Amino acid sequence: MGNEAVITEAYARLESLRDNLPDFSVGEKYVREFHEILQLLEKDSGADLTRFRVPAGEVKPRVTSANYLRGTCTYSKTGYCDRSFLKMKVDAVIRFFELQSSNSKPAIGFALPQRG
Repeated sequence: MGNEAVITEAYARLESLRDNLPDFSVGEKYVREFHEILQLLEKDSGADLTRFRVPAGEVKPRVTSANYLRGTCTYSKTGYCDRSFLKMKVDAVIRFFELQSSNSKPAIGFALPQRG
């Protein structure tokens, strides 16, 4: 079993990330934060969380201006990810660890409080 303080920190960061995502598309800084949390969990739990990462192709520059008469677009310098996609990944990691902790194996996950 991993270090309980590390798991608690990761859970708090995941919950906070999920609850504070901007509407629609989110900047790549949120994806980086998510990947840092995954690294923390991988190191502490020994679990392979590669499948939960946001693929590079999901983080793209967005159009900041367009001239449809000329057929030109200007794109942002930073990448953005669809909010729903990132939220789905965050939720999946939380559920993965919830399921891990509910198995008869030694728990490495989160025990979430009941929501009313």
